[in-house]
Amino acid sequence: MALSLTEAKYATTNTKEEFWAVWKEKERAISKYDSGIGESSIGQ
Repeated sequence: MALSLTEAKYATTNTKEEFWAVWKEKERAISKYDSGIGESSIGQ
């Protein structure tokens, strides 16, 4: 994997750089289940 400030590329071992793929995040809808993620309920 190679990272820069503007993009990330990935490939398997020994793949020529011209064949590396650019990392793309999938867009997803925010659901009602997303609220509370990262919040801890321990001790409450």
